[in-house]
Amino acid sequence: MRSRCAVVLLVGAVALGLVGCSKPPDVDPNSIDVSGVKTLTFDQCVELTEARAQLLNAPDAAAAQAAADTLRRLSPPAGIVDAIAIQEAAAGRVSELGSDRGQRADAAVTRWVAKACPMVASS
Repeated sequence: MRSRCAVVLLVGAVALGLVGCSKPPDVDPNSIDVSGVKTLTFDQCVELTEARAQLLNAPDAAAAQAAADTLRRLSPPAGIVDAIAIQEAAAGRVSELGSDRGQRADAAVTRWVAKACPMVASS
């Protein structure tokens, strides 16, 4: 399940608070089962690779969310959904994408791409 941050205005108290802003769970790319992943069509693989590039280069949260939504629409396994959420949360922050956590998330997504789009992975 994807968490979202919501801004809550407490009427009368004139206070702003963030609710539900938890970090996505960490991922271990080698523990995610991709054996049941179906092979996508060529057009879906183009969509997947374009969305992945857009997610990794997203300048802001809105661009990251649009790219992540496209990836989630292609039915990745649960662990990959978590990896996508990590990349989405790091939008515009290259240092987070390059961190150990970001690298593990990228490795997990790479495993999914290799399984779902063998024609992309082999080129």
